[in-house]
Amino acid sequence: MNYFELVNEQKQNRSELDARMQRDADLLYLTPYILRDSSNKTVEGIINVTVNRPAVFGANVVASLSSATQQCIVKSEDMEVDTHEIEMFLNYAFASADRRLRKQGAMSLSPFADVQLCFRGGTARRVLLRM
Repeated sequence: MNYFELVNEQKQNRSELDARMQRDADLLYLTPYILRDSSNKTVEGIINVTVNRPAVFGANVVASLSSATQQCIVKSEDMEVDTHEIEMFLNYAFASADRRLRKQGAMSLSPFADVQLCFRGGTARRVLLRM
């Protein structure tokens, strides 16, 4: 298995999605618009105004998500498994990670994930616990 080829294949498969996410990020971060002609050259002498509506909309979406409460639901076909205990463990694990991030002055997991989900299309989290 050639991992280099697999990575390149995934990049190729995601290229349109990545381009779309970059255009969305440009709107969110108010990247100045540049008018281009059909040959992709910058048109001189044009005055463009970048309006902040996309950034305000994005901030409102993230604020709404931040006010939501995350629910952890574990399901199992095995009736012997105590799903409540697993759910509580996951809740404590995320709370512990958030406490550690706050002590470091960093953003907690959920707001970071909200921003990534809204504006980049995906997120991943890995919480490692040491005893």
